Amino acid sequence: PTFYTFHEGGTLSEYGSRAAPSYRTPGHGVWTSSKKGALDARYTFLIFDGNGFETGTVNVTDSLTVSANSRTLSGTARYVLTDPSGNTIPFCATIAGEAIAF
Repeated sequence: PTFYTFHEGGTLSEYGSRAAPSYRTPGHGVWTSSKKGALDARYTFLIFDGNGFETGTVNVTDSLTVSANSRTLSGTARYVLTDPSGNTIPFCATIAGEAIAF
């Protein structure tokens, strides 16, 4: 699971839970809305090994669709992991989520 915060003005915070906080930073990036109901987002986070050494950078590009009532979103994410030597490993994921109810 991942927690996204889309800030007013186009910045983005992302907090992933697949790894302990000591193994990765939160993601920081930007988002734009190209048309009603569509969001494009880009963010980056760093990953570390068990000794605290940086082992890579992950750049993520999301293409999202927000429901008409703004309560759910879905889409795809493209990840590119780059290790300290510059080698890259791309992978993709699907996204499905809902807004926090207050």
